[in-house]
Amino acid sequence: MAAPLLRAAGRLHHDETALKDSVAGWDAIGARFERACTLLLLPDRVDEGTPSSQHSVHPARRILVLSEARRHPQAEVFSRIF
Repeated sequence: MAAPLLRAAGRLHHDETALKDSVAGWDAIGARFERACTLLLLPDRVDEGTPSSQHSVHPARRILVLSEARRHPQAEVFSRIF
């Protein structure tokens, strides 16, 4: 299954295996931003999805992440990015 569908299924069913498979899918195609967003949905891998202090977050990415956070029941995870 494709990475976007795996992430959607993982979110819908609270399935960490689907989310981890989605991360692998994003990684395989080099989609770093989508991979990072998916990692933020995995409590044990949040730090991998959070940008380091050496990198600034582009404003457009902040908007995307914040819009994702509003739809996610654990939105406090996303507040670590900023």
